[in-house]
Amino acid sequence: MEPTVRQTGFVGDLLAEHQELMQKIAELQKFWHEVDELGIGPKCQELADRLADIREHLQLHFDAEERDGYLGPALKMAPRFAQEADALRAQHVTMLQSLDGLGGRLRTGGQEIWNSVCAEIEAFVSDLEHHEHRENGIVQAAFNDDGGAGD
Repeated sequence: MEPTVRQTGFVGDLLAEHQELMQKIAELQKFWHEVDELGIGPKCQELADRLADIREHLQLHFDAEERDGYLGPALKMAPRFAQEADALRAQHVTMLQSLDGLGGRLRTGGQEIWNSVCAEIEAFVSDLEHHEHRENGIVQAAFNDDGGAGD
């Protein structure tokens, strides 16, 4: 019974972390939408700083996911998801590099790049949401399959 408690903790922790990450992203989006709506921008430096905070949080998030093997507990239960998990794990570096590039552009740009960078951040957020959704799907399928194996 103890492994089930640990596994349930893994699922709960992962889902809570994904939810916290999405909350931070929502706060970032709210900031730049307010800057646009109020006509008080661009605020490239502040957006770059906020993006750097998101990047740091995302790095910690990815590190936690990869600890003990990427999605280790889920893949131990359902190794058939290993190939999909490998593809998702490979996206981690690319996503962090993308944030680095966006932050760098914001720090050196002004009004002329504000709209294009904000659009790129929106695309990044969409990609990240899709990535997190796929991770959640692997974890939930692995634990649901295991839970129903004895039924």
